[in-house]
Amino acid sequence: MHRFFVPVNWIDKDRIIFHDDVARQMRNVLRVRAGEKVVALDNLGNEFLVEIGSIQQVIEGKILNKKKNDTEPTIQLTLFFALAQREKVEWILQKGTEIGVSRFVPLITDRSLVRVANSSGSKMERWKTIIKEAAEQSGRGIIPELGAPLNFSRGLELGKLLDLGLIAWEQEKDKGLQEILNHGEFQRIGLLIGPEGGFSEEEQHQAIAQGWKSISLGRRILRMETAALVASAHIIYYCEK
Repeated sequence: MHRFFVPVNWIDKDRIIFHDDVARQMRNVLRVRAGEKVVALDNLGNEFLVEIGSIQQVIEGKILNKKKNDTEPTIQLTLFFALAQREKVEWILQKGTEIGVSRFVPLITDRSLVRVANSSGSKMERWKTIIKEAAEQSGRGIIPELGAPLNFSRGLELGKLLDLGLIAWEQEKDKGLQEILNHGEFQRIGLLIGPEGGFSEEEQHQAIAQGWKSISLGRRILRMETAALVASAHIIYYCEK
């Protein structure tokens, strides 16, 4: 069944009016027909079963029932990752959303291959669209947030808002994810993933000095996008058990 995030002001007591790009997608791409049922989501954790009625420039639907979405993770995971080539960034955003990441924050690090923080224009809009579509496809009830690209120091400062900050470090040999997660219950977790080549020693020391915990992701060296997704999945799975 097709799922669509919609603004709250499109939702009335017993009906929803689909406008703009959503209506065009329903009408011209998905070929939704009168009588068909779809799911609308308000990005507040509610989902509505809707029966499509009138199909014009706007599409009207009748709300059949409303329920709370039950797929959102019980923790809030913020994934901080080094800016990289377009394909890698888009892969991290799409698959991270499917896994259950709550917020993405791109970073410029010492070894980032992409070192220009373009936080406006078509690139950010494309990234937001990728996240939204992945959230619809994977059954999420809330669209993950996308932060503007930050330099590494600014990213570390956001650790003050977390219950636990983790930094993946290939030279860490003693502490793994599970060992640290065993030592408490955490609601807001941050995960720092470096670029190809990893974080510099200066960045690592800076993170530890500000309270971030160094972790190992195993004996093998993972690519950036692999590390981001494997570690995110492990954290969410372990904390939801």
